[in-house]
Amino acid sequence: MSDTGDNEKNRKHIIRLFALFDKLNENGIFQMISHVNQTDYKILSYLLENNNANPSVIAKKLNLTRSNSSASLKVLEKKDYIKRVIDKKNRRQVFVILTNEGREYIQICRRQLELLLSGWFSLLKEEEIEQFFSIIEKTLDPM
Repeated sequence: MSDTGDNEKNRKHIIRLFALFDKLNENGIFQMISHVNQTDYKILSYLLENNNANPSVIAKKLNLTRSNSSASLKVLEKKDYIKRVIDKKNRRQVFVILTNEGREYIQICRRQLELLLSGWFSLLKEEEIEQFFSIIEKTLDPM
C-alpha cells in the first residue's frame, strides 16, 4: 500500500478513536477519572504504598523532575491530601505523609477506576482481554 493509502487508513482510525473518546466523555467516564492529574495520582498512589517518603525520593522513584514533583506536592498539600513533617532527629530532613483525606481520596479514585475497568472487562471474553493487553503492550513498547 502507498504512503497516501496508509495515511488515509491512519486518519480513519484516528477519527474512529476520537469518536469513541467523545462517546466515553458523553457517558461521564473522563469526569470520573480526570479530576486528578496524572502526577498527583502517581504521588498519592506512591504514598499509599510508601508512607513517610522524602520529596526527592518521590521524584526519583516516579521519574519526575524535582520542580514538577515540588509543584504537585504543593497542590496536594493545599488540598490537605498530604502533609510535610520535619524529622525530629534531623530537622533538615522532611517527609511527606498521606493525610486521612488523601488516603480516602486516592482509594476512591482507585475504586472508580476499578469499577470502570471491571465493567469494560465484563463485556469481553478472556481471549479479547488478552488481545487488548497485547495491543496496548505492543504500542507502548515499539520495536
